Amino acid sequence: MALLLLFSYYNLLCVPSFATASSTNLASALLKWKFSLDKQSQSALSSWVGTNPCQNNWTGIGCSNGSERVVTSIIVQHVNLTGTLDDLDTWSLRDLETFDLSFNLLYGSIPSSIGNMSNLKYLALATNNFSGEIPFEIGMLTSLTVLYLNTNTLTGHIPDSTGNLTNLTSLNLYENRLNGRIPNSIGC
Repeated sequence: MALLLLFSYYNLLCVPSFATASSTNLASALLKWKFSLDKQSQSALSSWVGTNPCQNNWTGIGCSNGSERVVTSIIVQHVNLTGTLDDLDTWSLRDLETFDLSFNLLYGSIPSSIGNMSNLKYLALATNNFSGEIPFEIGMLTSLTVLYLNTNTLTGHIPDSTGNLTNLTSLNLYENRLNGRIPNSIGC
């Protein structure tokens, strides 16, 4: 019994809570991505310091209310972010509901790992310079209600997996270089 009490006391005082660990992991992931961007972009995200985006008031970061505040949205628009999503740890962002990096200068492909962000309801990467195909894994984001990938240079076809997005109410793909048919499963 004394050993159990000692172990409980140790866990209470010495082991960080899951929320703290998650905040730290998320902060590390976002900082790694920030430092992969160009210098001007890093300057635009200069408030991104520390180990807890919710407590440190990071620009564009929205957090839930309550005692265990968690990051629920990232909205960073119109600041000329320049770089790729290659170093973005999407696994650390799996609890996000809103991810909006529209109206920037991001380029490269949309990573297939985007499918890890399974709680997303709103995904906007519009008006950037993304190229390549829309990843099949976009269809794993089954909570999406809004998907804006318009005004990029995306090529190829719309993946059939988009038919899995049964909660989708708004889809913008215009001003890309997409070809082929619109999958029958969209809008069903």
